[in-house]
Amino acid sequence: GLNASQRRAVDRAVRAADCFLILGPPGSGKTTTVIETIQQLATAEGSCKILVCAPSNVAADNIVEKLAGRHKDVRVVRLGHVVRLLPSVQSYALDLQVERSDGALIVKDIKKDIAQAYKQMQKLGRREKAQRVALRDETRLLNKELRQKESKSVQDVIAHANVIVCTAVSARDRYIRNSTFDVVVIDEAAQALEPSCWISILRTRKVVLAGDPFQLPPTVLSQKAADQGLGLTLFERLYKKFGDDICQMLDTQYRMHDLICQWSSTEFYKGRLQCHESVAARLLTDLDGVQETNETSVPMVFVDTAGLQFEEQISDEGSKYNDLEAEVVLQYASSIAEAGVHKADMGIISPYSAQVALLRERLEAWGLEEVEVSTVDGFQGREKEVIILSLVRSNIEGEVGFLVDQRRLNVAITRARRH
Repeated sequence: GLNASQRRAVDRAVRAADCFLILGPPGSGKTTTVIETIQQLATAEGSCKILVCAPSNVAADNIVEKLAGRHKDVRVVRLGHVVRLLPSVQSYALDLQVERSDGALIVKDIKKDIAQAYKQMQKLGRREKAQRVALRDETRLLNKELRQKESKSVQDVIAHANVIVCTAVSARDRYIRNSTFDVVVIDEAAQALEPSCWISILRTRKVVLAGDPFQLPPTVLSQKAADQGLGLTLFERLYKKFGDDICQMLDTQYRMHDLICQWSSTEFYKGRLQCHESVAARLLTDLDGVQETNETSVPMVFVDTAGLQFEEQISDEGSKYNDLEAEVVLQYASSIAEAGVHKADMGIISPYSAQVALLRERLEAWGLEEVEVSTVDGFQGREKEVIILSLVRSNIEGEVGFLVDQRRLNVAITRARRH
């Protein structure tokens, strides 16, 4: 079941008149809360048509995956090309649902008639002009009927559904372009550019935004555009203006040890993010087969390399890396693995692509091929038992680069469950 703050979020979102925000810190069950909100809206008395959007295909598929099959009255259609969808949700794709619809048989028959007419035309000689004209007219009418039947089949599937799921930009899809919705739900709204949100919002009287403005922001390639406000999301603007009046923060997380959680809670969530008792004190030593060592018996370790000449370097592509720090990182990962922690349960995060590449190159030499190495962005929404963070920067100017944006640090640190 849902915890108290999740229940409040669902209740307030369902009852909201026009706009509501669900703020989901790391590990707080945001997706679970969003799914429950959608289900309650979709199964409430009276017909409620809901458009659910997300900034990416993966995020949209995640909604479909968790929503589908939960309740017989929740009828889901996923817009988008089938090949771009996860295999687990492809059966909910609009195209495949149309193929299974009653109208599909009629469409199939019309296509057969058209093919037959073209075959007959090819057999006719030049002297049989009248028959050719008659067959051409027939195929023209059949093609018109085909378009009408295909369009009706699509509209019937969409009309039968009460939850349409797509990416934020795909909300302008031709099949729903002129549709209106009772509610629009935008998941991962703190990663969605504001203009993309308005595509769907302009067709509803009520919107529910779910996300976390204290994790990764949307990607804005133009610095000029970012400086002029494109980097500020709609979620952030509404939260800054109205705060808790239209927002419910999910206040219990189920991922991290309490010590890992404390910094994030204090720095970003006004100390309101608490640990569920099931995770608050768990350590690596609680895992089967893990020995007690200096590393495995504590939830957090800082390795200070100041004064050791661990100077950062610049790759040919302009990214930063730190050769000596990489060796320390891999040595630390190796010691954790030797204590009995599964290598697949470990992750190494660095904000710099050159450092990520360097670490990946050296994994095999250390026998750590199963350890996942990625950037902060690559780990968004993910978690591991162990996270090792390679910060790279080390210079006399004291420049920290990407780490100026503490939201990236928040994401990196809160990927860890036990260490």
